[in-house]
Formats: sequence, structure tokens, C-alpha cells
Amino acid sequence: MGPQCFLFAACLWWAWRHRNNMCLSNETWSTHHLSFNIQSMVENFKVCFKPTSNDTLDIRFIKWNNNNFSSVILNVDGYIHNSSYILQAELLDIYQDLMLAKSMNIDELVCYFDSLHGINLIKGPPMKYHVHDVLIQDIKDLVEENNIIVRHTLQKGNQFADFMAKFGALSNVDFLIHPSPPIDIMSLLKNDATGTFLPRN
Repeated sequence: MGPQCFLFAACLWWAWRHRNNMCLSNETWSTHHLSFNIQSMVENFKVCFKPTSNDTLDIRFIKWNNNNFSSVILNVDGYIHNSSYILQAELLDIYQDLMLAKSMNIDELVCYFDSLHGINLIKGPPMKYHVHDVLIQDIKDLVEENNIIVRHTLQKGNQFADFMAKFGALSNVDFLIHPSPPIDIMSLLKNDATGTFLPRN
């Protein structure tokens, strides 16, 4: 499968969605809205169906990276107990973390997030009738009102946030601030601080 196949599939899918929207809701989407969703789906296809050689396994090495930003770095990952709806958990986590940063008067912030779909929803145009439309708009407002940069990172480069999300899921407390890092996370912090590369197949 090549890029043209991805583009064809994405165009077909969003043309069908648009047709249903016109027939069932008597509404049309703008060309910009359709183009953004098609390009976003093509990028997701490229990530999901990356070609690999039959002879060699393509191994990519990832490390935590602040990209030389001198501001506060926020790595985000979310989890809701007894819920399989990951997107809701991750969007809620971003919103709550940005609100916490605002309450702490942090005016410069770079937020790293390992959900490409979530990043596209936050950075993309408004989507009518999305199930999380209000939450997404609240995040957009926080980003626009403050000096916040939202960036995508791979899960291997976001291990600290991933650990804390799972660690929090084991607790019955709704919100908890740790005065110091839990013992179990010290090795991950050391990996981040020393720039240790980790394999990602």
C-alpha cells in the first residue's frame, strides 16, 4: 500500500461521511474541514501501516526530548478507572493539567501528548457535533489564552506520564499531588535526564 491508496481511502471515507451528513442532517462541511480530516486520516494511515522490509526489522530509537524549550515541560497521558474510552481520558487529563498550570501561574508551557488523534482535534478546526466538542474547545481556549505549545510525542518518549496515569488508576483518590516522585519512577526519570534511547519497533 502506498500514499495514493491512503489518500483514496481517506477521500472515500470522508466523502461518504459528508454525503450522510447532507442526507441525514441537511448540513454540509466546508472544504477546509474535509481537507483537514482527509490529511489527518492519511497521516494516521502512514503511522499505522508503515512499510517494513521482509529482510530486516526497522528499529527506531526514541528518547525523552524537550526540543531545547526552556519553559516548563508537561508530559500528558490519561486513564479513567473502569473506562475503555481512552480519548476522553486523555483530553480530560490535558484540560485538568492545563488548569493546574494556570492556577500555579505558569505562563510558558510546552505540553507533550502521545495521542496523534487528540493533537489533531486540539490543533484542527472546530468539529460540530463531536462528542467531546465542549471539552476540546475548552482546551483550545486555554492554549490560545496562555503561552502554551502542544506537541506530539511517541509513547516511548512519554514513559513518565504513562507510568503516572497507570499509577493513578490504582488509587481511589480523584486528584493527588505528589510532593516527590514515587520510588518506582526514579529509573524512568534517570532515563529521561540522561537521554537514554529506547527501541521502538
